[in-house]
Amino acid sequence: DTNFYKLMYPVLYPNEIKHYAKENNLDPFLVQALIRQESYFNAFAVSSSKAMGLMQLLPSTADYIAHKDHLPNVSETSLFDPDTNIRLGTHYLAYLKNRFKNNLILVVGSYNGGPGAMEHWANSNSHLQTDPDYFIESIPFPQTQNYVKVVFSHYWNYQALYNP
Repeated sequence: DTNFYKLMYPVLYPNEIKHYAKENNLDPFLVQALIRQESYFNAFAVSSSKAMGLMQLLPSTADYIAHKDHLPNVSETSLFDPDTNIRLGTHYLAYLKNRFKNNLILVVGSYNGGPGAMEHWANSNSHLQTDPDYFIESIPFPQTQNYVKVVFSHYWNYQALYNP
């Protein structure tokens, strides 16, 4: 029964996600999946590393993206605003997507493990292009390896449940 699965994979903040995903050339299902994993839709979530809001942005990352993309400056409390958080988070995802030439494995992995670390892992592993599953299994940081698997699992579930 798909209704049960839709309870497990709700679509929350659909207008903001659709708007900013389109603005940043992202799949809204990927954004939804990432938010589900990062905060489980808790706009007031704060991680142990002080990442904040729906998309769990570090204030330094939010400042960097706001400056880079000529967006208004953000205060830490504004990261709890869903619209602000999704706008900045999708701009950051677009930055990563551009940096990693649309390779979503690297984009998702770098969202968790950092772009520098992901770049290092990608450059030191020849399996990225030939065997993406092997590449994911060889990510040397278990948290990031698991994160990639779980976000893609959510992404595929969102596509299966909501893609017309």
